[in-house]
Amino acid sequence: MWIVTCILLLLAGNGRAFWIPHHQILPFTRLGSTSLETILELDPHQVLKSDTLHNIQQLVDQRGEARWEGNYPQADTLKEQILQVSLPQGVVLSLEDIPRTKGGGSHWKLHYQVATTTSREKKLSVLQLAHAALGLAVSCSQTMTPLQEKQQQLDRLVHQAKTLLRQWKSIHEQRNLTIMESSANSPRLSNNPHLEQENSQAWQSIFVHKLHHDNDDNDADYITGWSTVETTLRGRKAADAVFWFAMAGVSDAELYDLLSDVCIKELRRFGTKPTCRAKDILQIMDRFAASGVHSSASRQLEHVAKECLQTKDDEGEPDELLLDLHSDRCLLLLWKFSSRQKKQQFFLQLARKHWETQQSDPEHVTRDTLHGGLSPMLERNVPETSKEDDTVVWDERFADPTRPLVIDVGCGMGLSLLGLASLGQADGIDPTIQSNVECDSLPAVLYDDCNFLGVDLSGLTIGYAQGIAERWGLGDRLHWEVDSAEALLQCVIDSYPGPVLLCLIQFPTPYRLPTTQSGGNAQLPTSALDGFMASPSLLKLIHQVLSKECTTHGKHGVGHLILQSNCEDVALWMHDAATTECGFQAMPMLHPVQAAKTDDLPQRTQNWIDMGGARAVGSTWSAVPLLPRKGSTETEVACRINRTPIHRCVLTPRLEL
Repeated sequence: MWIVTCILLLLAGNGRAFWIPHHQILPFTRLGSTSLETILELDPHQVLKSDTLHNIQQLVDQRGEARWEGNYPQADTLKEQILQVSLPQGVVLSLEDIPRTKGGGSHWKLHYQVATTTSREKKLSVLQLAHAALGLAVSCSQTMTPLQEKQQQLDRLVHQAKTLLRQWKSIHEQRNLTIMESSANSPRLSNNPHLEQENSQAWQSIFVHKLHHDNDDNDADYITGWSTVETTLRGRKAADAVFWFAMAGVSDAELYDLLSDVCIKELRRFGTKPTCRAKDILQIMDRFAASGVHSSASRQLEHVAKECLQTKDDEGEPDELLLDLHSDRCLLLLWKFSSRQKKQQFFLQLARKHWETQQSDPEHVTRDTLHGGLSPMLERNVPETSKEDDTVVWDERFADPTRPLVIDVGCGMGLSLLGLASLGQADGIDPTIQSNVECDSLPAVLYDDCNFLGVDLSGLTIGYAQGIAERWGLGDRLHWEVDSAEALLQCVIDSYPGPVLLCLIQFPTPYRLPTTQSGGNAQLPTSALDGFMASPSLLKLIHQVLSKECTTHGKHGVGHLILQSNCEDVALWMHDAATTECGFQAMPMLHPVQAAKTDDLPQRTQNWIDMGGARAVGSTWSAVPLLPRKGSTETEVACRINRTPIHRCVLTPRLEL
């Protein structure tokens, strides 16, 4: 394979050129105390006048045809003509010949070269900082690092990322302002033949001024920060960064707004091009949606994305919101990420290794990392327990701990509680909606009058949920605990002053199904009585929680337990254990399951049937969802999309026991 790559540096004023070896050109170079060349890729449409752009493209096309026909002397002549094209000062043109095996022809790009001098220590890019933040969260989750210690380290990473993004935004806004001022001074710009040149030179003048004005080191930092963001957050990378920060549990709203601004700029750059598919735009928006972005910047991002989608033949303007955390597309993305697949586990461990490697490299511990710049997150009140008897201080968790409580046991990423707690907040859904509008077994639930409590052993998923809850302003009603379900439920029994309205056990990790076949998933609990979350002891604690006498209401609770699973044998076991051993009774459903599904069953269910297992059929099994759609978990949505049966029932304590 023969690829000829040439880099042309056009000198000021004379249009002459000389060759630079391709291996010396890097997208972005960071060194210690030395002069360096920063090469930034440019959009030719923004830099060149239309006639210059057309001339270069025509010559490049002709050269590609000459090479395809084997007319290499003509190709060399055309190359010389390309060398003679006059370009703005500091602009670099790279020409790449494509081999015949890949279709032939030639491609060309433009770069802007800025010579800078810096004495700053090398810094990580925003994308690298986001990956390190995720690695930190994984490490802290696996080592049970205290929240305060994790938050200090996380805030330092966020501070570095925000510094780079603020520098980028300062340059970006000045460029836009300069162009607007130029437009205001030229009433008939649409007829101005120099408009494109004026616009392309507007931002260049800003960079050159900032870089060389009075040798100001701060200006040099700004141009370095701008170039770092421009060259490392291209395409969908801002979406990757925002998703990783969210998974790390970052709740700093400004960080998400800045990354939204970067993505807006990128969509405007490439979102309407034919090479950008509707699928590409939707994947970017899915990552922002999964991050729980919720601000004016994110609404502008959604508007720009819809404008780009309207230019695509395969996608009109979508009816649903693109940035809805509880949309099917978004929840399916989170389900794929959270499911225990080798690819995702490898990615998380790679992030952890990245973080730990960074910590062991003293060059990465910069002055900014060690001093100052911590966000107000460190000043928040971390919930504590009483020093005397370890009783939970509930008014540290909730603004009003006498409100009815909804508990999600094994809440995972917390999506169900995030949806329920935000019902009626901004989406127009009536917060008095009945838990199941087609089921008469549950009373109408005034969700905006409830407190919500999620518990899980995974610090990673709890951190993700807590970060979104804080950004959504739900912190006074929605709280999460990294703890065993048994320990938390005992605290509720001992001291929670309000009634417990609802307990949820949704799609617990199943135990191994005993079969005659060898193998199976060795990561699963051995049996229902050995490592399975919904054990009889847990169900008995839930019975006490739902039937306890409330200190402020002076009456027994009338709470309900909702069980859901996509494993039929697991749902049956939980139902039977609760009703036969733990003092529960099953509630009749208004829309019961009349007949069991017999085709397209999951392999586990088929194995269960072959073993002679019972089916989840009858008056106590619901054929319809038991919670509002916004309260769906990622697993529930994945099951609905894949048409996997979901087995649901509602239980309530038999208070006479």
